[in-house]
Amino acid sequence: TEPADPQEQTFQLEIIVRSDKIEVGDRNQGLLGVYPNADSGAYDYDALADKLRELKERYPTKTDASILLEQDIPYDTLVQVMDTVRVSQVVDDAEGRIDRKDLFPDISIGDAPVLDGGA
Repeated sequence: TEPADPQEQTFQLEIIVRSDKIEVGDRNQGLLGVYPNADSGAYDYDALADKLRELKERYPTKTDASILLEQDIPYDTLVQVMDTVRVSQVVDDAEGRIDRKDLFPDISIGDAPVLDGGA
């Protein structure tokens, strides 16, 4: 068997859920994408899903991710983010069926790093 890609070994996927945006990053490389909420306050799960699919193509054997939450993020938001991180669901237009693929099913949850903005 081929040794795992060393870059894949060091890639540490983090999804940081803040009150006004979702950030996708690599603990070692920094931010890979920032997805601000819509004017309505809704999170942009579609943009998050697109980015995660792209990362899965780049790191196909990676299965783990950390979801880091700011304080006071609603539980419902956590559930939706977890669902987005865990499985890709793409509608196959030709047949109208949903194509499901595992993305990063091994999820750990923690606290988001505090933004340095001063008081």
